[in-house]
Amino acid sequence: MLDTLRKEGLAKNTLVFVNERQRPLACERPRGWLRGAFVGGKGSTWEGGMREPVIAWWPGKIKAGVVNREMACSMDLFPTYATLAKVPILRIASLMAWT
Repeated sequence: MLDTLRKEGLAKNTLVFVNERQRPLACERPRGWLRGAFVGGKGSTWEGGMREPVIAWWPGKIKAGVVNREMACSMDLFPTYATLAKVPILRIASLMAWT
């Protein structure tokens, strides 16, 4: 995919973002959820539900080889993508089918 973006001249205008959404579900414990060393699990706002590996690629915008250990949430992606595309968020939300 990255080779095709480069070949077609689209790489500098394309953000590629790959995140691990299929991480293991947490195991229920009497005092809450536990996933490895972290409390919480997929779908929770505890650390175990928020930490997930991500690869971001955007030539000229994101420096190669950088490791960022800051906490973020994939819910932040929707407004981020809308802003990058210069599309008003309310316009996008009105076109989406919420179920």
